[in-house]
Amino acid sequence: MHYAILLTAILLLASSCSFFPSALVPLKEAPESPQVAWNTRRIEKKAEKLGDKIAKRLLPIRLPEQEEPLSLAELIDVALQNNVVTQKTWALAKEKAALYGKSEQNFFPLINGTYVYDRTRALALSGSASAGVINQIVYQSLWSPQLALSFLVFDFGQTRATSQAALQALYNANLTHNREIQTLIATISSDYYTYLYQQALLISYEQDVADAQTVLDAANLRLHSGVTDIADMLQAKSQLLQAQTQMVSQKQAVQVSGSQLLADMGLPAHIPLHLEMMPEEPPVFEIMTSVQELIHLALKKRSDLFAKEANLRSQELILSAAKRRMLPSVNSQFSYGRTSYSGTGIPGHVTDHYDFEGTLSLSWSLFNGFFDLNTIRQAESARDYARALLDQTELQVVEDVTNAHSDVAVSREALNYAQDFLKAAQEEYRVTLAQYKSGTKDILTVVSAQTSLATARSVRASALQHWFVSLSTLAYATGVIESNPRSFLGENS
Repeated sequence: MHYAILLTAILLLASSCSFFPSALVPLKEAPESPQVAWNTRRIEKKAEKLGDKIAKRLLPIRLPEQEEPLSLAELIDVALQNNVVTQKTWALAKEKAALYGKSEQNFFPLINGTYVYDRTRALALSGSASAGVINQIVYQSLWSPQLALSFLVFDFGQTRATSQAALQALYNANLTHNREIQTLIATISSDYYTYLYQQALLISYEQDVADAQTVLDAANLRLHSGVTDIADMLQAKSQLLQAQTQMVSQKQAVQVSGSQLLADMGLPAHIPLHLEMMPEEPPVFEIMTSVQELIHLALKKRSDLFAKEANLRSQELILSAAKRRMLPSVNSQFSYGRTSYSGTGIPGHVTDHYDFEGTLSLSWSLFNGFFDLNTIRQAESARDYARALLDQTELQVVEDVTNAHSDVAVSREALNYAQDFLKAAQEEYRVTLAQYKSGTKDILTVVSAQTSLATARSVRASALQHWFVSLSTLAYATGVIESNPRSFLGENS
């Protein structure tokens, strides 16, 4: 018998080693050396399946199909449906809602039902040594359905404080989700105008190439006419090649900005974009609202500020609950059921018809190794940290609004100057080119005017982007980015 057990153990050990060799030699599962890559053959099939799964999930995603170019509002709508960050904050808010529901458990009577069935077979010995011992196999059965009800009568508000802390934590998650939506809108707005800026810059570089080609044609004409030497043609050709190089590089910048926009929307970066172009005559208006009024508005609208307030309130309630843990609690319990027996020597079955037990208890943790005291200290530290976060957010709100308010005013002024600069550079280039063709100006003057015009185009495109982004940033800083920014800026077109 003992040999059989030993043989079985050896067989089990051998089979385990054959099925789980990594337990015996785990280093075989790692790369062989620092300079050798890990062999991926074992997971290639899994990787292929995962890749196919991801591809199937990504490929059906499309932007709305329409002939008209997509507007910013349409892009934001798509982003709100696909962005992963808002899905995460939404899931977190639902988790906090479930935790709040769990925290209210002790407000209800708790009911627990059990049913026990026990069947036994035993050897019963009867008689004496003189009379002889009688062996008898005895069967017995017991079944007992029970219903138990328990209720927390009083705990000095500990349950209430815990539940309210969970509610404030839910508010914090909800408000954080709201702010994340605003952040997404601000991000998509910035990406959108950055993409339009890169497109506008590409168009300006294409115009620079066209202007450089015009100057080169004029230089070639003068060269063939014998009124100038080859130096003018080489100078003009150099400017053309420089403009063409900038134009080619800018095509990649357009692609990168478009990929960034799609990625922030939660879409694959390879989807083609068809968006509205940057307006030639953008609405430019003066801020009529003072920075103090905007700060006051932000303090009433910023959801991240309210989230920090809810977080502080939650930590204060957690501290209150921790202090109440040191007080006694009163509990009640009532159980009701029935127990029945049957078996050898029992005619039919015997039952107690019903049984019950009622208990009213007072429990008080008199000493638990300073656990409650240290819990209070922990809660106090968490409350202080939450208060510091709130103070920091308040200062951040004031800073954000102040900087955004100033940025709108500066960008408005810069856009006006950029538009005047472009008009002046266009006129300078037109006049200088005409004078060069007539022979009254040299090639260096034309190149200088051409360079000035190229700079003016770039500056105007940048100023235009800065103007729109500054409006979006101010709306985000005040917490009303879902609304029309002109509604609180006081439009004066």
